[in-house]
Amino acid sequence: MKNYGKFAAGLIAAWFLFALSASALDGFKNDANRVGLAVAVAAVAPILVFALWFASSEKFRQFALSLNPQLLTFTQSWRIVGFTFVLLQARGILPSARPPACSARTALQWSP
Repeated sequence: MKNYGKFAAGLIAAWFLFALSASALDGFKNDANRVGLAVAVAAVAPILVFALWFASSEKFRQFALSLNPQLLTFTQSWRIVGFTFVLLQARGILPSARPPACSARTALQWSP
């Protein structure tokens, strides 16, 4: 059972690094001002991998069912919060995460 825990933690860490890198490199940028295919794939792929693994492996199913339900619920709530931010950003309700570009001279003029 411990092997599944380490392997699953490694997969989660790798997926996080992939998503963070793709975001930093504008891999999720969509000029149509809506949620694009890359965001959909990044959101749905982990769920599909888990569902297939859960359905095909009895040992992994036992491992997953042995986890603390409170911890799993807490983790899922963070996924919902993240999805909410993606949805609000796609609707244009949240401000952009990037500050507007300015020259060094303009930045010095506005400094206190």
